Amino acid sequence: MLLVYCTVLSIQIEKLMRIEVSVTTGEAGKEGEVLLPQSSVHENEMGNIVYCVQEVAGKFRTEEKVQERPITVYGKENGYVIADRSSLTNDYGGMLRVIVDSSYPVKENEIVEIIPGGENKVQERHWKMVEQIKWLAVFPALLPVWILWCNQILKLLDGFWKHKYVQGMAGGAALVIQAAILYGITGMVQIPRKFLPKEQIFDISFYADRIHHFFFEMDNLSRNPALYREIRYEYLSELCLYGALCIALWLGMVLWSTLKRRK
Repeated sequence: MLLVYCTVLSIQIEKLMRIEVSVTTGEAGKEGEVLLPQSSVHENEMGNIVYCVQEVAGKFRTEEKVQERPITVYGKENGYVIADRSSLTNDYGGMLRVIVDSSYPVKENEIVEIIPGGENKVQERHWKMVEQIKWLAVFPALLPVWILWCNQILKLLDGFWKHKYVQGMAGGAALVIQAAILYGITGMVQIPRKFLPKEQIFDISFYADRIHHFFFEMDNLSRNPALYREIRYEYLSELCLYGALCIALWLGMVLWSTLKRRK
């Protein structure tokens, strides 16, 4: 059972750890030219390069892989780089998708997640994460029910050792259903990539630094009463509602287990 949980969670963590990028196909310039944002063009010892995104087959679905591509630059104009169009066309004559912005620096052959809509969409994802307080509240609230369910599944799976194969198969089916529900629930949590460590999710120093930064910002917030009132108005009622949900479900489970023991 633990192996199934770890597999499900590792799949979701892998998705969360993908670097988020916004892409462009450039704007048409003069014949044979394309205009790219300056942020999309980089330099190395070989000259000017861009990072393009190509769709490849993944384990469960198609994925977006980064490719480094050299380009010929003719000049700069109004925040754009004038580049040779032929260096950014694919095998079918269409334009390649060039990375304009990313939550962390990208490198070749890295799997990334494209955020449609660019920077504005990234900001929307930040607000969506704030709105997910309800899901973060539901997790601890449902924990007692989940533990009881796990206990029942283990009892059913014990049927394999007792040669009660129908009982064991029922436990296996219940475990598959539970894993599917766990996958669905954890998939609802969307955390912007900037809020996670660059290399691996268990980077304790990263979270310690973030917590320190949070308390520093809270100290600044305390000196701005107007902003504090606005944030309090936006989130206090939601926090109270889902806090009450957690408490109610926990008390309900405690009461139920107490009554069960008395019987």
